[in-house]
Amino acid sequence: MIAIRPRNYEDEMLRYVRARIPETGDFVPSVLAYDIVVDLMRTDTELLTGWLDGRAEAVMTLFIGNMERQRRSEHRRAVAADFDHNARVAAVVGGDTLRAFRQTYAVDTVDTRRRVSDMTADDHRFVAGNYAEASNRYKMLAAFHKAIAERLSEGQKTSDVMSEDEYEKLYLSIVGR
Repeated sequence: MIAIRPRNYEDEMLRYVRARIPETGDFVPSVLAYDIVVDLMRTDTELLTGWLDGRAEAVMTLFIGNMERQRRSEHRRAVAADFDHNARVAAVVGGDTLRAFRQTYAVDTVDTRRRVSDMTADDHRFVAGNYAEASNRYKMLAAFHKAIAERLSEGQKTSDVMSEDEYEKLYLSIVGR
């Protein structure tokens, strides 16, 4: 009797996608994703649907996070614009969504979302800490890329002036992890 093992959709998808990423590293993620989905719908729908089923919670989490970022972005743009513009945006997306107290932030390490109106002092400290941490990381990344740029002449690529090991060593020396 032949034992049939269930497919490991996660591993299969990882191998499939890695094989589809061009060796040059030059690609547009959304275009590559579209091509992969179209190909899998034609050649292996079981892999596509099995992988999506296994990732439903993660995909939904990303979807909700994207909705929240979009709402915050709409709020920032609306606040910066004139009153007439704010009124038009509010009519389209709903007036309450643009109010500052309705904005939400992650207030703990498990990404609990809370409206500004309901946030405690600890919640605001947590949010402030995240911004400070992100700011420091971006400063280190900026310093790293400036250091790389200083090593390159016009028209040169990174691989023309350093090995991958040198790049990683420089990265670790400036950014850390």
